Amino acid sequence: LLSKKNLLSFQGVLGFFSLQILVASIALISFLLYTKANLDFETFTQMQRLMNLLYVVITSIVIYFGVSFLAGIRAKDFR
Repeated sequence: LLSKKNLLSFQGVLGFFSLQILVASIALISFLLYTKANLDFETFTQMQRLMNLLYVVITSIVIYFGVSFLAGIRAKDFR
């Protein structure tokens, strides 16, 4: 119904931009799976947990936006 009234369009859903987002997401998933396999939070002290969590969050942000940038996504694409 929304498509018939031109309120919602599915054109370009599987376009190049979606592929770029998929590449960045796969890179992030790979990092998180690698990190999960190699970090044992149960054996860490509170400070080690905090520092490792900070490392994972900051690195995840850098990886996602870095790979997005390398894939060709720019800030203007989100406007």
